[in-house]
Amino acid sequence: MKTGDIYNHALVNPMARFISVDRSLFPEFVAYFNEVGKLVTADGEKESLVYAPYSMEWELVPKEVTWQEAISAWLDGKKVHYVINNNKVYLVDSFYLRVDGARPISKDELSKCKWFIE
Repeated sequence: MKTGDIYNHALVNPMARFISVDRSLFPEFVAYFNEVGKLVTADGEKESLVYAPYSMEWELVPKEVTWQEAISAWLDGKKVHYVINNNKVYLVDSFYLRVDGARPISKDELSKCKWFIE
């Protein structure tokens, strides 16, 4: 999405965070809208204003949730993925929880997954 689109998205989702995609202008960084509506990036506790071109590309930073929230959101038709062993796996219409595509996932592995709603 373009810079103008993230403003519209933030009106509906004020806690949203966005990651820069266009590496030709800036290194990768995460930006968000602060309490007064300014686009900023944070370095520790210090916020810096972001002056992004209107045409700059951004992606939404997915929100990490519990596996219960993720499955519920998936059942509601939302796009959901989990990360295990540095692999991103999307839930599709039907799925098997597998690690490396070869064996079933254990309870221990399931508890270590990071779940995200996009």
